[in-house]
Amino acid sequence: MVVLIVYPVSFINPEKGMLFFRGSDATELAQSSDFESVLYHLVHGRLPTKEEHAKLLSSMAHLRKAAQGFVFPGSGKASDCMSAVLKLSQNIDTMKEELDLDLHDTLLAMVSLSPVIIANSWRECDGLELIEPRTDLNHSSNFIWMLTGSLPQAQHLRDFETTLILHMDDPDNPSLSALKHEINAGALISEALSSALLIHGNPLHHGAGLKAMMMIEDIANPTMVRTKLLERLDSGQRIFGIGHRIYRTIDPRAVVLRNILKKRASGTKHEKLYKLVEKVATVGPSLARERKGLTLYPNVDLYNAAVYTTLGIAAELNTALFAMARTAGWMAHILDWKAALSK
Repeated sequence: MVVLIVYPVSFINPEKGMLFFRGSDATELAQSSDFESVLYHLVHGRLPTKEEHAKLLSSMAHLRKAAQGFVFPGSGKASDCMSAVLKLSQNIDTMKEELDLDLHDTLLAMVSLSPVIIANSWRECDGLELIEPRTDLNHSSNFIWMLTGSLPQAQHLRDFETTLILHMDDPDNPSLSALKHEINAGALISEALSSALLIHGNPLHHGAGLKAMMMIEDIANPTMVRTKLLERLDSGQRIFGIGHRIYRTIDPRAVVLRNILKKRASGTKHEKLYKLVEKVATVGPSLARERKGLTLYPNVDLYNAAVYTTLGIAAELNTALFAMARTAGWMAHILDWKAALSK
């Protein structure tokens, strides 16, 4: 008799510092699979066959085209990227009805359209012409294409995709808790997603990546790290990018992003940025021990925006890109919760 083990969408081993997606090491998936494969894995509990992967790519391309009327323009402000994604979520039930979608494809539309929304909003901010998504590109490549109008070398795209995959789910965070509360309370999908997105952008939640980058830019010189971080602590401010509610060691996502940042910065204009980040990663925990008696480690927010900067993506997009990735995990969770509620 074969016993089928059903893993949760994600879970953490806090002592070993490991994140799992449906029982698989998330950091390994991020470095060996593409976005669509991991999305399928989160939803179905296994990686797709070649045929299933092709069908998912086709479905996402179809939804991007069919739902063009739901890609709303922004207001020309950098901060409007998150607002535009929120507006998409608020209209997701209307989309479901007008396009006659089932729950799976409604949520897949949210995943598929998020990069279109973000790229459009950002280009509007710069006064640039909007770029249509291409049917021959996958999720990650399409975003870079729509954002910049060009496709960089394969390694650039691989690093970007790795970063997105690392952010696809987290089993214990405020936005997911809000999402679950709304679903269990019988809220509409639009209401549940909107609630999650409103919490997602909080500076103490996934808005922390941008805050960490702003802190690093303010420090400016590696020799000033200790002085500047002490000033922050003495004035009651946080050292962004240090500490995590669950991990009792370094955040495993931070380990992968640190390696990407080091590789991308080596021999480039970004070497100073890498040195600054690494100094904060060392001095920050040291000061936490000295001043507060806390044992803290670097988390993913310390590296997010820095990696995006080396990819030519503005740090201001950090929170929106986190949301773009996280819609995949939200899709898997909602499908699981809805299935459980129907039993």
